[in-house]
Parts: sequence; C-alpha cells; structure tokens
Amino acid sequence: MTTKGMAYIKTIIAMSIVGVFVALNKVAAATLPIFLFSELRLGIAAVILTIILLKKEKRFPNLSKKDALVLFIQAFLGVFLFSIFLLLGSKYTSAIESGIITSLTPALVAIVSVFIFKERLGIQQMLGIGIALAGTLFINIFGLTGNLSGTVYSLLGNVLILLAVTGEAFFVTFGKLVSKEISPLAVSTIVITIGAILSFPFAVSEAFLFDFAKVTGNDVFLVI
Repeated sequence: MTTKGMAYIKTIIAMSIVGVFVALNKVAAATLPIFLFSELRLGIAAVILTIILLKKEKRFPNLSKKDALVLFIQAFLGVFLFSIFLLLGSKYTSAIESGIITSLTPALVAIVSVFIFKERLGIQQMLGIGIALAGTLFINIFGLTGNLSGTVYSLLGNVLILLAVTGEAFFVTFGKLVSKEISPLAVSTIVITIGAILSFPFAVSEAFLFDFAKVTGNDVFLVI
C-alpha cells in the first residue's frame, strides 16, 4: 500500500475515534462538570502517553521556540478549547447532530490549509466541502420548523460544536508546522499534557463544588 493510502486509512480511523468520543461526551456531560471531566480524561491520557513516550523514545524531545509555540497553539485550540466547546455543546444538542457537525473537520482542515499553506483544492475536494457544509446547514435550517425553544438551545449547541471543530481543524493544520524530527507520539503527549495543565485550575474549582459520592462506575468508565 502507498504512503498516501496508509495516511487515508489512519485518518479514517482517527475520525472514527472522534465520532465515538462525541457520543460518549453526550452521556458524560449530563452528569459530570465539564472542566473536571476534561481534566480527568486529559490527565489520565497524559500519564499513559508519557509512560509510552519515555519507554519508546527514552526522553522528551528538545523543542525550538517555534515548535513550542506551535504545540501550545495546538493544545490551546485543539485540546483545551475543543474539549470545552464540545462538552458544552453536547449539553444542548443531540449526539447525531454533534456527529454530523464534527464530520466537518476534514472540510475545515482543507479550508484552513488554503488560507495558511496556500494549498489548492481540486474539484473532488471542493465537492466534498460543499456536501459537508450543506449537511450542516440543512440540520440547522430543518430544526427551525420544530419547537422554537428547543431549536434555540439546539442551535446554541451546534454553534459550540462548530467552534470545537474549528479548533480541531487548526490543530490538525498546525501539525504540519511542527518539525519532522518530533514524532507524532511526542506531539500527542506534549499537547495533551499542556491541555491538562490549562484545564487544571478550572477543574479544581469545580471539584470543590462537586459531590463525588454521586459518581458511578459508569462515570469512571466514561472518563477512562
């Protein structure tokens, strides 16, 4: 299989995982505070990834100022804000609509790439972007025919999900700016760790007000 073909397969797998993540968020957001939930899952992921990174590569990579800045932007937009907007949006809209909107990620990545990297879109790419945008527009316009109160909340949720997806698009696009000497494993570990650090103070404030006695085994499973 060609390198490009393997890249397609890996991207499909990654987006499938995002789809599952969106559905789980809908359930978790109903019972757990968003910053606390975000911090717990990011913290666990950061520990696991750090162990894997140190075992495989023996150390954290030396970062240039440019790489450090790019990774921070990735973490802020594609991990911290992505998580918060996605969790907030999940409270107001359905998992199906969330999934449809998050499917815009490849289209938004292409659009951001045009503006930042001056890449040119082919006919198939433009057609794909058009279909994705039309689908998102359809579910929001179609919702206007329903209950107005419910529609307002659903629209708010959809906007928040769209903001999350936009952050994810910048995360993916900015990944091209990171030095090739830094492995995908190292990039993932660093941005997840930064995301956990950014979420920490907000999570602590929520933890003081949250009744941990209400946590169920299902909640623990969702976090993990």
